[in-house]
Amino acid sequence: MIQRLDGFTLPLAVSYCRDYLTGFRKRKTQRLQKAAEYAKEQARKERIEARKEVSFELFKSLMKDTRGSKGRFRRTTESSE
Repeated sequence: MIQRLDGFTLPLAVSYCRDYLTGFRKRKTQRLQKAAEYAKEQARKERIEARKEVSFELFKSLMKDTRGSKGRFRRTTESSE
């Protein structure tokens, strides 16, 4: 038996049921928090992946430009005064 503050006693099964029923809100908020954290982490991973793709495309374009420009530039021996 569980003794309440107002003097009534509750059978043990009733107290477990009450804890279970009052725990719905707590579990619901935990699920919402976990889903929000998961969404935040997925957004972070997507941003990182997008940055990697952009930097890789830039790297590829720079490498393509440097390979194609061999011999196109001449050295000038003139001094700029």
